[in-house]
Amino acid sequence: MPRGLASWSFTAKKIKKEERDMQKNWVSIKGRYEKISQRFQEMDMTLLDDRFPVKILKELKGEVFPEMGRKYTELELLLTPCFYSLPRFKEPILEKIDDCQSPMERMRLLGIEFAKNNRYQEYRKTSPIRIYLE
Repeated sequence: MPRGLASWSFTAKKIKKEERDMQKNWVSIKGRYEKISQRFQEMDMTLLDDRFPVKILKELKGEVFPEMGRKYTELELLLTPCFYSLPRFKEPILEKIDDCQSPMERMRLLGIEFAKNNRYQEYRKTSPIRIYLE
């Protein structure tokens, strides 16, 4: 199971057990999202050559990461301590976690598709300078 999906599973288990200390787990999940999302936002798609699966990158940059950002923000509002009291918010939080897993799975599948691109693998072997990152 990919690291991000495993983290969501761990968070959901803690909520089901009504454990309230999920901050470390949430910070880890959010940190990974912010790091990879920032990298995609810095990517200038016009500088990518035909060895890149640009269609996949555009889908990640234009659809998947913005969707994840919206869903993570909604989840964070539910997890915020001033709004968080189990069991009152237990079900909405679990539902939002399920909702957040959808773009995570989509990202995973697109990553697999991207990794299968032989032209890109050959390009990476040359250890190029990543001019497409600002």
